[in-house]
Amino acid sequence: MNELRIARIVSAVAHPFVLVPITVALSTRDLRWTAIIAATTILPVLLVIVWNVRRGVWSDLDVSRRDQRSGLYWVAIPLLLVAAMTVDTSPSMRRGMLAVAVILVAGLVGNRFLKISMHMMLAAFCAVVLVRIHPWTPIATLPILAALAWSRWRLDRHTPAEIAVGLILGTAAGGFTIVSRG
Repeated sequence: MNELRIARIVSAVAHPFVLVPITVALSTRDLRWTAIIAATTILPVLLVIVWNVRRGVWSDLDVSRRDQRSGLYWVAIPLLLVAAMTVDTSPSMRRGMLAVAVILVAGLVGNRFLKISMHMMLAAFCAVVLVRIHPWTPIATLPILAALAWSRWRLDRHTPAEIAVGLILGTAAGGFTIVSRG
């Protein structure tokens, strides 16, 4: 198997649409919350992505071009804010959704200069949250983060700076979420 194929597989397996539901399931131990979060945020974003790719507005399912990326932020941020304010959930999950909305706002603002990796933002966020709840998870999350960073670089989706900023923002949002958890 060649490097590009491995990079594509890693990028797909560690996609935010995969990691976020797994994180919600592992942190809440409740598949109902996983379904609610998926239905209120992930599914609508996925539908918008597929719709825009089919119409030719966006070039690919990762919305990899910086000039197209702001459209993805304008969809995801309001969905997260509405979900955080309307879904009857725990305060820590609400803080987590708000923290992710904040880092997506940072991505939107920074998009003029840098196409920050959303894969890395959300993977780092998930890793930090999981480590707080399940202290054994660095055994899995650190290699996943490293492989994901490599795959995003190898696929030429992001520069090292874009990957690093995504990692820093996601880690900060995760840290805010777990410190605020009490």
